[in-house]
Amino acid sequence: MPAVAVASASHIYIYKNMRPYFKFTLPTLDISPQEKELWDRANEGNMELSALCDGLQSIRAEVGTTTKSLYYSTLFAQNDVVAHLLLLPLVRWATPD
Repeated sequence: MPAVAVASASHIYIYKNMRPYFKFTLPTLDISPQEKELWDRANEGNMELSALCDGLQSIRAEVGTTTKSLYYSTLFAQNDVVAHLLLLPLVRWATPD
């Protein structure tokens, strides 16, 4: 019986006969210590927001970053987004690079 696999974010959905058959969630990956340290310092108020953005961009190419950091680096100029992101936990999902 043929099946279709659809990837969306950190999930893979398998469909058979045009109906959902299985949902697989990709495992989380380890968070880099540099990224965790940057977010911890930002949460404590010991870091300027622009310095946080610069630090995240510098480690992004080297070790990869979490989704939270990717959102922040593209939206860091909007203060309401930053306040919301500071409350989110750090989780790094496996993604095809």
